[in-house]
Amino acid sequence: MNKACNLSRIGAFLSVGAAVFMVPTGVYAQRLAPAAVGGPSFASQQRPPTDAQRAAAVPLLVIPEKGPDATSAAPSTVPLRGVPSIRGNAERGSGAAIKHSGTRDAAAGTPPAPSNYGSSGVASIWHYNDRLVTGHTQYPNRTYGKIYFQQTNGGGWFSCTGAMISRSIVVTAGHCVHRGNGNSVRGNGYNWQTIFYPAINESLNPDHFPFGYAYEVNLFTTGGWYFNGSQNSTLGKGWDIGLMTLGKRILPDGRLTRLELGGVTGWNNFCVTNCLQSYWGLSQYGYPGNYYGAQRMTESQHLASEGSRWGSFASGDFVAGSGMEGGSSGGPSVSNPGSISDSAANFGNWTLRNVIFAATSWGYPGAGIKVQGYSPLSGPSNVNDVRGMFNVMCASARANHGAASCTDLP
Repeated sequence: MNKACNLSRIGAFLSVGAAVFMVPTGVYAQRLAPAAVGGPSFASQQRPPTDAQRAAAVPLLVIPEKGPDATSAAPSTVPLRGVPSIRGNAERGSGAAIKHSGTRDAAAGTPPAPSNYGSSGVASIWHYNDRLVTGHTQYPNRTYGKIYFQQTNGGGWFSCTGAMISRSIVVTAGHCVHRGNGNSVRGNGYNWQTIFYPAINESLNPDHFPFGYAYEVNLFTTGGWYFNGSQNSTLGKGWDIGLMTLGKRILPDGRLTRLELGGVTGWNNFCVTNCLQSYWGLSQYGYPGNYYGAQRMTESQHLASEGSRWGSFASGDFVAGSGMEGGSSGGPSVSNPGSISDSAANFGNWTLRNVIFAATSWGYPGAGIKVQGYSPLSGPSNVNDVRGMFNVMCASARANHGAASCTDLP
């Protein structure tokens, strides 16, 4: 592969040395990290990747075994598949303040000429615009970031993309936190260590990561990805979602603080139920290796459609045109990113801003097929139960940072 509630309901605890792991028995799958993770003792034991190790990290993206099985039809008006429910105080209409946003400036920059699916398909729904994100320290761009991780102790480094959805919770792809398909032979399959760098720009020296970084203290994926996720026929079922709870913020110079990373970056609203729709306009963010060597954040603007319009294997995912390749895995697909002041009499049918609907899961690097798949947070028919997943990770965040870190989803 080339790499994109109540605890009693989840499973039984398994103690391995000093670490405590969760053996999933239901729809959830979680690693419970050692209690010291995120504290001073942990920071003194672990080391983030060096510049050379980051440069050599392998950008991840899952490559599906299957391609399109039908010519896509032009989009038409279709009913909603249930009204998406949203976590957060998303902005409605004109000029209202966005909760937790800080500055409300949108990213600047001029997009390049449009690219398209393959050498044709100019008029297809797989049309897209990709661009460099130049305002990476502005909200909401500073809530998106790069993930570096090692799957095993002393193993090589890999990179993905993720986004803040609470003061200390990050959403990404399931395959960016867990190898999928059980992996009982290689332990419980979760990463050995994982680090999140919001708004990182590795083309700058020395200002690589203006807001610092944080280690994970817990990792979580869906039961679907934990038990069955892989590059085979289970890909495209909407299971490829992962969550991270972060430890304390570490400053760019390596000093450990007592603060949460989201306290300086802000965080995003996110979809909780009915996230997979027939069509939805989304902006994808990521650090793909084919754009700027994965050193800078890029954006893809496109119309995402329910995946069966691409291939029957992808019916649980969104699918959209995109030029991004490996390293974009886990990147957020965001509805209405940034801010706008609207004086129109009618604001439109969907005005909620900065709402994450999905995470990048798979694509076709080097194949000339400019299409990617995105797992909706809720999964098809809400099978992922992102509400329960978030609440488990929120309990972890409160245990590490205090009661103000987050509140449960009702």
